[in-house]
Amino acid sequence: KTWVKLSGAYMDTKVGPAGRWSDTVPVAQGYTTGALERCVWASDWPHVTEPAEKPDDAALFDLLAEWVQDEAARKQVLVDNPAVLYSFSKG
Repeated sequence: KTWVKLSGAYMDTKVGPAGRWSDTVPVAQGYTTGALERCVWASDWPHVTEPAEKPDDAALFDLLAEWVQDEAARKQVLVDNPAVLYSFSKG
């Protein structure tokens, strides 16, 4: 009965952007493998937790393709699940 927001790769990484946040991939894949229907993605813009250097939003979005490798599953995370979570009207 909970939702997981796939985001903030820059908040919990040891390798950082130089390592393309690769250490976050197994964690995100664990969530999506275990409960894809309860996952949504977010950019976390404007990255208020990062006072000095802000992460590259495009690179963070590209990381989603590693977290969720199947195109239909990415659509579920980006479109279908948010529609359910936020009760978007159909049509």
